[in-house]
Amino acid sequence: MQPVETADRIGELKRMFRGRPLSTLDSGGRDNNYNLLRMAAAVAVIVTHSYALSGRSASEPLRAAYPDQELTIARLGVMVFFVISGYLVTKSFVSRGSVAQFVEARVLRIYPALIAAVLVSLAIGAWASPLPLESFLAHKQVTRYFLVNTTMLHYQVEFFLPEVFWDLPNRIVNGSLWTLPSEVRMYVFVGLLGVLGLLKTRLLFLMALLGLGGLCLSNPALASRLVGTTYLAVYFAAGAFCFLFRTALPISTPLMALFSLLAIAASGTPFFRPGVHIAVVYGTFWFAYVPGGILRSYNRIGDYSYGTYIYAWPVQQLILTNSPGVTPLPLAAFATLATLPFAIASWHLLEHPVLRLKGRTWISRMAGTRGRLMAMILARKNR
Repeated sequence: MQPVETADRIGELKRMFRGRPLSTLDSGGRDNNYNLLRMAAAVAVIVTHSYALSGRSASEPLRAAYPDQELTIARLGVMVFFVISGYLVTKSFVSRGSVAQFVEARVLRIYPALIAAVLVSLAIGAWASPLPLESFLAHKQVTRYFLVNTTMLHYQVEFFLPEVFWDLPNRIVNGSLWTLPSEVRMYVFVGLLGVLGLLKTRLLFLMALLGLGGLCLSNPALASRLVGTTYLAVYFAAGAFCFLFRTALPISTPLMALFSLLAIAASGTPFFRPGVHIAVVYGTFWFAYVPGGILRSYNRIGDYSYGTYIYAWPVQQLILTNSPGVTPLPLAAFATLATLPFAIASWHLLEHPVLRLKGRTWISRMAGTRGRLMAMILARKNR
């Protein structure tokens, strides 16, 4: 082979692996597969929960294949959720440049649907509990369940209601909510980093990230209160990192294949879990932007992932109540189909209409009033 041909082939390989920077693929609109990817992640969570709720956790496919790796299908789904959230939430703050608008957007996205899901869980609990309705509603555990789970200000959620699902392998009413306190804390940290100007440059962001990471490693108890579940914070931080470094992050199919093969090849070694994490993080952005065609049409349907995530667990518990011998895969299939009406209603009747209120809530009005007052004060000083 001639030297010129060799150089040409090497150059072609470099171009293949170089791909396109993430910043050029992210056009800022809806021309991506995030909705589809989040929905797939929500279904992945349902699959693993079906094993856990039916009392067959040990036979969950990834848990059984890699018993020492703390790896499940749901964990991969949650990883995707938090990587996407880290990327898009950081992008939200940087693009808005307003703390009030950022807070407003986060509150509208999380809390209305969450409050509705908690109320539905309470209704299910009232139906499933053998206690009389008056005794059930007067129980302090019901009050705590509502207050803790609708605010997410505590570092844990309230899992139980009085005598609800006590005859099932797992008594938790809605275990899916456990990730939301960490999610809310990540929003707070993004807001704080933004206010302090630490999202303006990569160097400042890295310094902040290293500082928080060092604090978490040195004091795990404090870390759990600051960021919630530490590994969820790591996934979120990975998404934020990808946003800040989007101009330097190449997205290409050969690189996606390479990371996947390296993760598979590392099976049975200490590099397996890091390899899987890298492959999933990179794969999240590859799937979000590279595959096109008919996949992009899913965006016209709506974003049913959040509703699917927060309603699936109690739906699964209801199925188990009526069919206690159901096995995991049929349970996952039935639960997905039964949860979809809740998710569709949540998106079209609550989530989407509420999101249209951005810029028109009391948060925006207060920020606007404050801005006008500051402008008047500055104008008077400059006279």
